[in-house]
Amino acid sequence: KSINQKNYIIMNEIESSRKHSVEKLEELKQKVLSETIIAKHKHFCIYTTGSYGREEAGESSDIDLFFITDHSIGKIDKILIDADLIKITRDLQFPDFSGDGVYLEVHKLQDIVGYLGSREDDYKNYFTARMLLILESKCVYNEQKYNDIIDSVLQKYYVDEDSDNVLNFHPIFLINDIIRYWRTLCLNYEYSKNKKDNTKENKIKAYIKNCKLKFSRKLTCYSLLLSILYLDTDNISKEQLKELIALRPLERLDKIKSETLSDLVKKQIDKIEILYNDFLLLTHKTEDELKNAFKNDKLRKQIFAKANEFSEAIFQLMLLKKESEIFKYFLV
Repeated sequence: KSINQKNYIIMNEIESSRKHSVEKLEELKQKVLSETIIAKHKHFCIYTTGSYGREEAGESSDIDLFFITDHSIGKIDKILIDADLIKITRDLQFPDFSGDGVYLEVHKLQDIVGYLGSREDDYKNYFTARMLLILESKCVYNEQKYNDIIDSVLQKYYVDEDSDNVLNFHPIFLINDIIRYWRTLCLNYEYSKNKKDNTKENKIKAYIKNCKLKFSRKLTCYSLLLSILYLDTDNISKEQLKELIALRPLERLDKIKSETLSDLVKKQIDKIEILYNDFLLLTHKTEDELKNAFKNDKLRKQIFAKANEFSEAIFQLMLLKKESEIFKYFLV
């Protein structure tokens, strides 16, 4: 296929999934605002992550929601809020929340930032809530509070910035946290795969989870890491980072592409997007079709071969900035 044909295919799938995601999220936002139980609370925000946070959801994608607050929410109010969210998402024909709604928990801002780096950070899920907020979130309710919370989280990563280093400050704290998150995802996958019985059904589920790890989870983490690397400035401000956080992962790559003069960089990003488009085409299949694809030995090998190409393309994109002053922090 010609480059023009490939670019058309990318736009066809990536843009169609984005259009679907944006429309569904707008419907969800409007319904949430119309519910007085939710709308009367101004001290928390609700944001979505996963495929809707990345704006690449398919017709059967479920929706993941997180709450962050700077005040307590009463138990009865939380029950009523959850009931409204369940009703709203069912009315809008989203699949039911995973884990029977167990993940609809409220995190306090002071915990999200206060326990950063501690044992409780990972154990109590603050780490995941914070990373997903930064890497792949879209606000569903209370945009002002959502932006204020992102500001508070970024301030924690900039705690060492002062008048002496402001002109050459780089967010190494954040870089380390994102790399830690990626490594944690990899380890969590190994744990979940190995703890289950080695049945054929569990193997297929593990293959699918591994595929998503190698594509969407990897892009989520490395799109922001690459964006920081490609800023290539003497210092990186909170304002610059907030602009990058607001972009979905694929948009971050598009930003790099639009600002570079290097044909090699553009070529690597084109390759990443073509391979990612194939991943979306695969994962937007029905559940049965997806399982059947991974049951087929030949197809499965082709899928994971593309996953390896995807990793190599991201690695080569990083290597093209190996002369950068902060490149070493991504490796050492």
